[in-house]
Amino acid sequence: MSIFNKIGDNISKAGKDVSQKAKDMSKINDLNGKMKNAKKKIDEVYFAIGRATFAQFEDGDKTNDFETECQSIATLLLEIKKHEKEILHIKNIKKCIGCGKGERFIFRVFSKMDAFTN
Repeated sequence: MSIFNKIGDNISKAGKDVSQKAKDMSKINDLNGKMKNAKKKIDEVYFAIGRATFAQFEDGDKTNDFETECQSIATLLLEIKKHEKEILHIKNIKKCIGCGKGERFIFRVFSKMDAFTN
């Protein structure tokens, strides 16, 4: 009977591993979607800045006061960085402090590393 218990345990463990991988992939896809939406919003803000700048140019106004739009872009860029870090954490990949590449890439190319960060 113990062989059947071992088989059952192995099947159970494999099922849990597959379930965790599916959850990780779902989370990564969700974060990638959020990053894509943030990048789209940045493009919309860039477009609005360009449109407003051109309208000012047409009106003869040479001042460019887009603090709100620039702050919006900065906030969205921070959000993207946060999601990228979370994806690296989920994938258990560390980034090289020196070049910013993920450890999987680095170990294929170089034999030594100085330091990694998440």
